[in-house]
Amino acid sequence: MRALLRPLSTHTVFSPIETIVTVFVLATLAYFHILSGIKHSSFFESTQPPALRPAYARLTDGEWVAVTQHDWAEAWKHPEDGLEALELQQVVFTLDDKAHTATPLDASTVAQYLVSELPSLSGKAYPSICHYPGSNLSSVACFTTVSEPGASPVLTLSFKPGSREDWIGALKQAKNLIVDGVKYELDAGKRQESIGEMKSSKWVAYALSALVLRFWELTKKADSLDILVVLTGYILMHVTFMRLFLSSRALGSNFWLSTGIFSSAIVSFLFTLPLCRSLDIPLDPIALTEALPFLVCTVGFDKPLRLARAVMAHPHMIKPQEDGRMKAAGEVVLEALDRVGNMILRDYALEIAVLLVGVNSHVGGLKEFCAVAAVALAMDCLMTFTLYTAVLTVMVEVRRIKKVREMTRSRSSSITAVTANGTAVRGALSRSSSKTNLASSAEPKNLRERVSASVIGVKGSLLKEDNPRMQEVENPMARLKLLLRHPLRSAQEIVPPPRVDITSPAIASVLANLAVSEQAQTGQPIELVVKVAPPVYIKATPTVVPASRPTNAGTGEAIEKFMSSWSSLVGDPVVSKWIVALLAVSVALNGYLLKGIAAGSGLAAMRANCTGA
Repeated sequence: MRALLRPLSTHTVFSPIETIVTVFVLATLAYFHILSGIKHSSFFESTQPPALRPAYARLTDGEWVAVTQHDWAEAWKHPEDGLEALELQQVVFTLDDKAHTATPLDASTVAQYLVSELPSLSGKAYPSICHYPGSNLSSVACFTTVSEPGASPVLTLSFKPGSREDWIGALKQAKNLIVDGVKYELDAGKRQESIGEMKSSKWVAYALSALVLRFWELTKKADSLDILVVLTGYILMHVTFMRLFLSSRALGSNFWLSTGIFSSAIVSFLFTLPLCRSLDIPLDPIALTEALPFLVCTVGFDKPLRLARAVMAHPHMIKPQEDGRMKAAGEVVLEALDRVGNMILRDYALEIAVLLVGVNSHVGGLKEFCAVAAVALAMDCLMTFTLYTAVLTVMVEVRRIKKVREMTRSRSSSITAVTANGTAVRGALSRSSSKTNLASSAEPKNLRERVSASVIGVKGSLLKEDNPRMQEVENPMARLKLLLRHPLRSAQEIVPPPRVDITSPAIASVLANLAVSEQAQTGQPIELVVKVAPPVYIKATPTVVPASRPTNAGTGEAIEKFMSSWSSLVGDPVVSKWIVALLAVSVALNGYLLKGIAAGSGLAAMRANCTGA
C-alpha cells in the first residue's frame, strides 16, 4: 500500500479542500460527458414501431409456407432447380385526413399510370421488369392486382428478383403524382426530431419517457423469475443503504459520514461510465438498470466503513499527545491507512480478480456485468484513497472543533460561584452530576430513546474499546455470490423488427391469386419462392375543392373551434411565457392592493378607538 496509494493519500489528506474541489470538478466534466453520450445514443431514438422486414414464402403442393431468406436467395441464384423466385410489392393508397369527402378511393386509374408511365431508375418500363405467371414472356400480362374501391385500396405489383428496389426508388424520387384531379404523395411518415437535435431540457424528458416505455415493454415480455430476481436485487440494494446508515450512526455520525461514503461512491460511478465507454464495454440502459442493484451490493460500503472505524478509533483523534499538542488530522488518517490500508487493498484486488474471471467466461450478460463491476471497483478503490481520505480529514477537524465547543460549554456551566478575590469555585454537586450524566448517557432514558436504540442503534456504539465488532472483518467473497443472482442478459440482446405477416387477409388473398394464375398458365403444379416486401403508403388528396358545407354550424362546433385555436395560441412558447408573466404581475398587484385595503381598515379602526377614548 505504501508503494501504490500512500503517496497519493499523503497529498490528499494534507490538502483536503483542494482535493475535494478538484475531484468534484472532474466529476462534473464526467457528468456532462455522460449526458452527451446519452443525448447521441442510438438507444433513445424514436419509439415508433420499427419498419417491417420482408417475409419469404414458398408454394409447395398448393400451399404457402414460410421460408428463410437463404431459401429465396438460392432459388434466385439457381433457377434450374425447378424453383422460380419473384418479389411482391404492395402499394396502399389512403385518403388525406384533411380531405373531407365520403367518395371511396379508386386506385385503378393511378395503378394503370404507375405500370405504364413510371419507369425505374435505370430507365426500364414496368413490363420489362415484372413477373409473368407461368413464363417470362411478354405474351402474358404481368401479375398485378387492384383491390376494390374503398378507404384504403391496395395495388400489388410483381417483380423479377432484384428489380423491385429499382422501381421503388423511382417512385420515391417522383414523390408527387397528379392523376385525374387527385394528388398522390408518397407518405414517408412524419419525421421526428432526433434527440441530438433537441434543445434545452426537452431531450431529458424525452430520454426519460423513452427509458420508462422501453423498460415497461421489456417488463411485459420478461419472465416472472427475471422480474423476481431484479426486485430481490433492489431490496438488497436498499438493505445495503440501510446498513451504511446504521454503521455510520454506530460510529458516531448520523448524516455526514454516510453522506461522504455515498458521495464517494457516486463520483466513482460517474468516472466508471466514461471509462467503460472508452474501453468499449457495452453499456445498455436497460441492462444497466437491471444490474445496478447487484453492482451496488458487489461494490459495497464495508471498506470505507472499515477505514472510518480505524480513524474514529485512533487514540489521538480527539485526545492530545503526551506533550499536549494535537496530532495533525492528516497524520491521524495516514496512520489509520497504515493499519487497515493493506487489508482494504487486498480485498479490492481479490474482488477484481474474481470479476476478471467472470469477464473471461464468455457468458452472455455475465461478461458485461463483470467488466463494469471490475471497473467500478477499481474506481471505488481510487476514490477511497483520495476523495474519501480527504473527507475523513475534514471530519476529524470538525469533530475536534465540536469537542472543544462542548468542553467550553461544560466548563462555563459548571462554575457555580465566584469568591471575593475573583476566583471561580466549582461546586461538588456539579462535578458529581457531570459524572452521573456521563455514566447515564450510555443508556437510553425514556421510551423514545429505547425504541430508537433498538431500531437504529446507539450512536457511537462502535467507538467503545471493548466492542467486539471493532475487530470484525467482513469476507469480501460473500458479496460476489450476488453474481449468481444477476439475470444473464446480454447488452446486445434486442428484439428484431417483425416480418410482414403473410397470413393477413390482404397478402393471403394475393398469394392465392398468384398460385391460381401460375397453375392456369402452366396447367400443372409449380413451385414458387416469393419475397413479400413491406408495403409502401401513398397519400391521396383530391385537388378539386368539395362543395362548401352549410354555414349554419352549431354552437358546439364554434366552441370547439375557439378552444382549439386558444390551445394552439397558448402552446406557443413565446405567448405562453408572456401569459405566465402577466399572471404573476396580476397576482402581485392584487396582493399589494389587498394589503393596502387591510392597512387602511386597520388605520380607520385605530382612529375610531382613539376618538372614542
